Amino acid sequence: MTNKYTKLQMACKELAKNTHLIEIDKIRKKFNIFLATDMQNREIKHTKFLAYLLDPNESHDLGHEFLMRFLQKLPIQNRNEFDILDLNLEFSKVISERSIDHDETEEKKKAQIDLIIEIPSLKMLGKHHVLVIENKLKSKQGLQQLRRYKTTTEKHYADNHASINYYFLTLTEEEPEDDNWMPI
Repeated sequence: MTNKYTKLQMACKELAKNTHLIEIDKIRKKFNIFLATDMQNREIKHTKFLAYLLDPNESHDLGHEFLMRFLQKLPIQNRNEFDILDLNLEFSKVISERSIDHDETEEKKKAQIDLIIEIPSLKMLGKHHVLVIENKLKSKQGLQQLRRYKTTTEKHYADNHASINYYFLTLTEEEPEDDNWMPI
């Protein structure tokens, strides 16, 4: 029994010296604003905070830097329609929790879209590149939710969009049920 205990003790000492594990522990213990403010599971709060950071007109003094870096990391559905050099980031509009009317059978309902980013086109005056982001923290996507949101968005922006790209943001790496939405 003592021999097993000694081996276990030695293994624990070696593990404690492992620099990779020490770094992982430091990262894990870093400050987390969502945890500190008890917002870690509040999807709407996450969405609004992301909208704040992405909006070049907000008071964070980042200008369009955060938005530009975010856009550079995104997968783009159709590169021919979405050229980063065609984006007028200074005049971007970031909207969180947008309600848009859509028809479903006989009753009119509203689609509650988590995040919409409208970026004016530099090449096509009056047109916007639109990014639609559905954010899911712990909940799952609803039945046909993404398809409805896409249809609603396309109707809403029918006359003034240069391109529309759809993104499904999750913590759980859940795949979007609609192929038009790209996971991020």
